[in-house]
Amino acid sequence: MTGMMVTVLLLSKRKTWGLKDVKRGHKWTFSKKRFQCSEKKKVYLHDRYCQQKSKAYNLILNLRRKESGKTKKVAYENYLRFHCYLKYKTILKPELKHKYEAVLKPGLKQKYETVLKPELKQKYEAILKPELKHKYETILKPELKQKYGAILKPELKHK
Repeated sequence: MTGMMVTVLLLSKRKTWGLKDVKRGHKWTFSKKRFQCSEKKKVYLHDRYCQQKSKAYNLILNLRRKESGKTKKVAYENYLRFHCYLKYKTILKPELKHKYEAVLKPGLKQKYETVLKPELKQKYEAILKPELKHKYETILKPELKQKYGAILKPELKHK
C-alpha cells in the first residue's frame, strides 16, 4: 500500500464529491463546478475554498510562483471566476490594485466600469462622469481643454 497511489474520496452534505491525489501532492480538491486549469487537464474546485478566501488566495499565489506562462493566467482566472461565481464581478484585492490600476465600484460591477485612482487620473487625462460611464464618455480636465480644443457638446456625445 505504501508504494501505491493513495486516493481519497471526499463527500459533503451538499453532495459535492472530490478526489485528492495524496502521493503526488495535488493542492486542488474537486467539486461539481468545473474549470480548466490547463489545456490537458480539467479540475474541480471544492466549495470550501470559496468560504476560506485567504487560504484559496494563498493557494493561487503559490501556483503563480511555481507555474509559468499561460498556466499562471488560466489558474488565476479560474480563481476569480470560482470565488465570485460570476465572471469579472469582483473587487481587486489591495495587493493587486497597483497592478491593475483600477478598482471596480460595487454598484457598477455588472457594467465592467471602473474608477481611476487619484494618482492615475493625470495619466489617463480624463475623469468619467458618473451618469455617462456606461457610454464610455469622458470630460476633459480644464488643463487639457486647450490641448484638445473643445469638449463635445451634449447633443454630439451620443453619436
